[in-house]
Amino acid sequence: AKASCGCTAADYTKQPVPPGEKGKIKVTFDSAGFRNNQHKTITITANTAEKVKELAIGAFVEAALELENY
Repeated sequence: AKASCGCTAADYTKQPVPPGEKGKIKVTFDSAGFRNNQHKTITITANTAEKVKELAIGAFVEAALELENY
């Protein structure tokens, strides 16, 4: 599993997954420095019929509220 940028990380099952069994992929997105709509991808490469699969994630990042002292 490979993320499209440094702000997105993919942690996945490192052991071989037998046929018919399941593995896990945990995706983390660090939204610091981003605003509005964000679209990131994770590319999965495996020894399956479909060798490469791309997962897409999306998020809307709101700006932090900043207060000024008067």
